[in-house]
Amino acid sequence: MTAARLQKLEGKIVLPGEPLATIEEFLPEEGVYVDNGVIRAAIYGKVRIDSRNKRIRVEPIKATLKIPRRGEIYYGFVSGIIREDLALIKLVFDSQMERLSGTFTGVLHLSQASDRRIESVYQVIRLGDFVRVQVVNEHPLLLSIKQPQLGVVAAFCSNCGAILYRKPGIDHLVCKRCGNRELRKVSTYYMFVDRG
Repeated sequence: MTAARLQKLEGKIVLPGEPLATIEEFLPEEGVYVDNGVIRAAIYGKVRIDSRNKRIRVEPIKATLKIPRRGEIYYGFVSGIIREDLALIKLVFDSQMERLSGTFTGVLHLSQASDRRIESVYQVIRLGDFVRVQVVNEHPLLLSIKQPQLGVVAAFCSNCGAILYRKPGIDHLVCKRCGNRELRKVSTYYMFVDRG
C-alpha cells in the first residue's frame, strides 16, 4: 500500500461493507471483516491503521443523542393549545441552545403553568411564543414553567405580529408598534426588554 493511499485511508469515515484493504496488506482487527480476501468495514466509524504492525480496524463513532431528560431545561415554542388547561410545546434546543436530536413535543398542563391560580393557559402563554421549560416527566413528556427562570422568553403581538417588550415593573408585555398589552408568564430570561 502506498504512503499516499495509507494517509488517505487513516481517519476516513466508512460505512459497513466498504472495502478498506486486502489481507495481504493488513491483519484485520475490531470493526472489520474479511470477504474473499478483502477487508471490509463491519460498522460505521473511522479507519485506524497501525502501519508498524500492519493492522487495520474501524472505531465506532459515538454519536450523542440529545433527547429531553427529566429535570433538564429546554427551549421550544408553543405549537398548539388543545384546551383551556393544555398546551403543546415543541422542544427545539437544550439549555445551551444546542439543537436536539429530532422533534419532541411536550405537554404543558395548567397546573404546571404558573405558581398562582389561573383559569386558562392563555393567561400565561400563546401560540407561537418561544418558551424556556423544564421536563418534569419523560413518558409522557410533561413540562413546567412554574419557576421564575422558566416561561416565555420571546412573544409576538396578537394584533399586529410585532415583538412584545417587557418593561421593568409592569406585569404586561407591550407592543411598541400598536400599543397592545398582553399577559404572559415571563421568564427572567426574556429577550426583549424596553428600559426607556
